[in-house]
Amino acid sequence: MKKGIVTKEEVERCIREVLESEKSNAIRGNSDKWKKLAKTAVDISGSSDKNIEEFVTEVACKSQRYHRVRPLLP
Repeated sequence: MKKGIVTKEEVERCIREVLESEKSNAIRGNSDKWKKLAKTAVDISGSSDKNIEEFVTEVACKSQRYHRVRPLLP
């Protein structure tokens, strides 16, 4: 790899490893596990959904407080 550029040979090596190596079942199983975890996180009531809701609520509350205490301009 040269300065962040991945060669076609490196891509081919990685694909072959996933498809043909002794580790292929473990790699695919791990991939499936992370796929399910990511889907759960972004579903309604998942951790990402909850975090974005909390963030939006906090920003909205701070915005309301800012507008209430900010002096009116002449």
